[in-house]
Amino acid sequence: MSSTQSASGTAAVAATTASMSVTHSSPLHLSPVSSASTDAHAQTIHFTCQQCKKVSQIDTTQHIPESILVRLNGVLHLTPPLPTASASSSAADQLSLLSESFVVLPPSRGAAAFAPPGSAQAQQQQQQQHGASSSGQDASQPTSPTHASSSSVPGPGRHFAALTRLFDLFSARTGVSHPLCVGCHSKLLNAFDTKLNELSEERKEYERTIQQLQLQQAQTPGPSTSQEDDAVDAAEEEALSREEAELEEKLAQLRKEKQALNIEYSNLDSESIRLSELESAFWKEYEEYSLALRNVTEEQNEVNNQIKQAQTQLERLKRTNVFDDAFHISHDGHFATISGFRLGRTPAQHVEWAETSAALGQVMLLLHTMARHMNYKFKKYRLLPMGSYSKMARLDDLSTTYELYGSNDLILGRLFWFRRFDTALVWLLECIKEFAEFATSIDPDFQLKFPIQNDLIGGYSIKLQFNNDTKWTRALKYMLTNLKYLLAWCAKRKQ
Repeated sequence: MSSTQSASGTAAVAATTASMSVTHSSPLHLSPVSSASTDAHAQTIHFTCQQCKKVSQIDTTQHIPESILVRLNGVLHLTPPLPTASASSSAADQLSLLSESFVVLPPSRGAAAFAPPGSAQAQQQQQQQHGASSSGQDASQPTSPTHASSSSVPGPGRHFAALTRLFDLFSARTGVSHPLCVGCHSKLLNAFDTKLNELSEERKEYERTIQQLQLQQAQTPGPSTSQEDDAVDAAEEEALSREEAELEEKLAQLRKEKQALNIEYSNLDSESIRLSELESAFWKEYEEYSLALRNVTEEQNEVNNQIKQAQTQLERLKRTNVFDDAFHISHDGHFATISGFRLGRTPAQHVEWAETSAALGQVMLLLHTMARHMNYKFKKYRLLPMGSYSKMARLDDLSTTYELYGSNDLILGRLFWFRRFDTALVWLLECIKEFAEFATSIDPDFQLKFPIQNDLIGGYSIKLQFNNDTKWTRALKYMLTNLKYLLAWCAKRKQ
């Protein structure tokens, strides 16, 4: 490669490129650019590498033999001049160099383009070309642009056309776009060398495999005679016939089984559909039942809670003594109390008659309530509970009553009042004793704390007249204690 440039050469190459672009368009997109030079034959052709896109140049001072140009341009239908004898040897050398590039051309065009000089094929090609040119001139036909351009193309233009064709052939045969720079060309050669080595190794492997197969074939015993072969073939045919019959029989049996299975499958499919419908209905009923069961369970739980609350309240009520709540018997110092009212009096503490009368009324009401609750009727006396104005009467004389209350206004008739009041107290005490005997008859274990004898209770007289206030208060206290015992017994009998 040389870097010599010429202005006249540039113009000539540009003209040649313009004329060639009409007849032949190179797929390589060569970009020849010529530069100025003093020598018309020393020109440079620039091209772009199709791989790295690097601009390189070809120096045409290294003259390509005319015979090579003729054959390369002949592919483009250029009419080259006849080769000279002096150039034959050099052309043959250059052709041998080109043949080493591993470029294979089509038989129709490649053989004609690269026929060796002096051969019959080359002479025939030259005669055809001369005959075509002479006949065309005799007929006075206009020459084609290709022929016209070839006759008028200078040396660098012919070089460009030849190189263009050569690069086209290289691109078609190698599968790589040409032209290439030196670096890319080296890489391409290395790739081809690597592939060649791989193919050589593969070829060697094939040869070894063929040798092994030939060796195995040689070691295999020779074939038997034709009669033995016929016997073997007959036996094999008979065996195959029996096997075929057995297989056909099995096939027929399998077909019957398949048909039976298809029928069974249809039945099972119908049964599956029916079971699916039953399952859907079952789950629907199950959901409805579950919902109803949940509702019933909730209602049952609610009823159970109500029952439990009722039982709890019932137990609490059973343990509750109504008589004790209504007639609460207690004490306040020396005084016995019922419903908060004191019974009796002492010199130190004077109790009004209104409070004492109310307390005696509560005592009579309690005794009357317990007797009615136990369905007991007194035998001799009748209780007339009237609050603070309660009275006592005999059953044989109900018209005569005795007051069980007192008043501070009874000063004038105090002597007569004491006698009537004491009689009512004694009758009340006898009623308590009678009801206690009734309780003992039902429950032998029951017994009053303080015994009652006539007007005495625990050894103290219940009468107020001619009695000490302290003793009378104690007698009233003992009477309320016995009533409390009777009250507890009634509550126990009720439970």
